[in-house]
Amino acid sequence: MLRIDAGFSLIELLIAMSLFAILSALAMPSFLEWIQNQQIRSTAEGIYNSLQRAESEAAKRNQPVDFSLISNTPSNGATPSPSSTGPNWEVAVDQGGVPSTSGFIQGGLAAESGKNASINSTQSTVTFSGTAISTGVTINVSNPTGGACVSAGGPMQCLQINVTPYGSIRMCNPALPAGSPQGC
Repeated sequence: MLRIDAGFSLIELLIAMSLFAILSALAMPSFLEWIQNQQIRSTAEGIYNSLQRAESEAAKRNQPVDFSLISNTPSNGATPSPSSTGPNWEVAVDQGGVPSTSGFIQGGLAAESGKNASINSTQSTVTFSGTAISTGVTINVSNPTGGACVSAGGPMQCLQINVTPYGSIRMCNPALPAGSPQGC
C-alpha cells in the first residue's frame, strides 16, 4: 500500500545536513585559495588597464604621460607620493618628472580595501611619450596572505606586468615556462 503523507524523517534530514556540512568543509580551502588568486588577478588587470590608459593618453595628447604607483589616495588636487610598492595608482600629464597636482587624468586603488594583493615594481613611475618609455619596468603582483607564489612552491598564481622600453605592455604568469603564451 502506498502512503501519500510520506516525507523525510528527522534522522534522514540530519544525515543530509551532516553530509552537506562535511562536503562544504572539504571545499572551503579550495574556494578560499580561488578567492585569493582572484584578488591577484583583479589587481594586476587594474594596473594593466591603467598602463594602457596612460599609453593611449600620451599618444592622444602628443605629450608625455606618467603612470605612477603612489602611496597616498589619488585625487585631482593632492600631490602624489610615488612608491614602487604603492597600493594606488595615478595617470597624469608628465610635469618634468616632478610630482604635481596639475595634469591629473585618472587615479584609482590598485589593491582595493579588503584585498590582500601586494605590489612590487622596479620603479614607481612609467612615463609614456607616445612612442617609447625611458626604461623597461616590471611590476609583480602577489598575495602574501594566501601564501607563496607557485614559482616558489606555494599555491598563489602570482602575476607580472612587463613594460618594454618600446612601450609594449604585457601581463604574464612567471610560474609558466618562457615558451608558454601566458608565461613570462
